[in-house]
Amino acid sequence: MGMFSVLPSARLPGQTLRVHGLVLLALLVLWPAAAGAQVQDEQTFQDWFLRCEANPADATVKQCFIAQGVTAGEQRRRVMMLAVAYPPDRKAPIFTAVLPLGVDLRSGIELAVDGGAPKRLPFTICLADGCRAHVPLDAAMLTAFKRGLEGSVTFRRPTEKRGVKVPFSLKGFTAAVGALN
Repeated sequence: MGMFSVLPSARLPGQTLRVHGLVLLALLVLWPAAAGAQVQDEQTFQDWFLRCEANPADATVKQCFIAQGVTAGEQRRRVMMLAVAYPPDRKAPIFTAVLPLGVDLRSGIELAVDGGAPKRLPFTICLADGCRAHVPLDAAMLTAFKRGLEGSVTFRRPTEKRGVKVPFSLKGFTAAVGALN
């Protein structure tokens, strides 16, 4: 994947990826750490990892998601975080891309699999750790993710005319999403 690389686990330098409570799970707010959340299970599936945590508000409720971090450069700076989860009361999983602050919010992002036609997604919210775009993974898109080898997210910065295309791996996605169910 060239100058970008996949983070091998959920742990980033100085941070641990955690899911907020159920109220925010619908938005898949996956950064920063939720106070009091305890990891119950963590598994790696090639380039994706699955994490389940106890809900800080109700320890009997388990919240699970799969994710992948993409870094760039020698200092392995986080460029993008991807996640998939099944929010309460939804049958289709939600895909979330978390990108750094400073992106052009007006253009949103483009999500593509194996060089196919990109799907444009608007940004949903920006927080201190980055801006998020969400999309339900319908049956066709979920199948494309399962069959694909590589996806890409393209975004723009306000000062650039061309978009920045960041590839991500789909190795292990099928097993990870299967374990998520």
